[in-house]
Amino acid sequence: MCTNFSPTRNGTWVKNSLGVDWPDIHYPPEAYPGYDAPIAMLGDDHQTPLVRTARFGLVPHWAKDNTIGRRTYNARFETVAEKPSYRSPWRKRQYAIALLDDFFEPNWETGVGVRWRIKRLDGEPMGVASIWDRWLDPQTGEIVHSFSMLTVNAD
Repeated sequence: MCTNFSPTRNGTWVKNSLGVDWPDIHYPPEAYPGYDAPIAMLGDDHQTPLVRTARFGLVPHWAKDNTIGRRTYNARFETVAEKPSYRSPWRKRQYAIALLDDFFEPNWETGVGVRWRIKRLDGEPMGVASIWDRWLDPQTGEIVHSFSMLTVNAD
């Protein structure tokens, strides 16, 4: 699925759709693996929903560095419970909703990958099911939240 998307900035839609207040957060207009983007998730009390930024590309808590996030931005629903990178967040029910306006996929009809924008017909933002994890950067001590979008086989 998605390797690039436009994170939403529509806090009103998030509030009306999810009942979650929009914080003062900053992130780039397009997200690629390693970029920050907004997600909705439950807070540390596992009850209070919140919106925060997280790095696109899940960095498992056990990772030695954050480069694994370049390969873990999508998690196949069919195997998410077994794959080492995703198994722990899945079992801990660390679910999130990635908040985006659109995403991009290559169209190969011409034999060359042409960037296609995929968005809702009504132009409203959308939420994509995701999982998240928390990683402690051993060099800086920074706590990094990251996420992976869940995908399904479209056959």
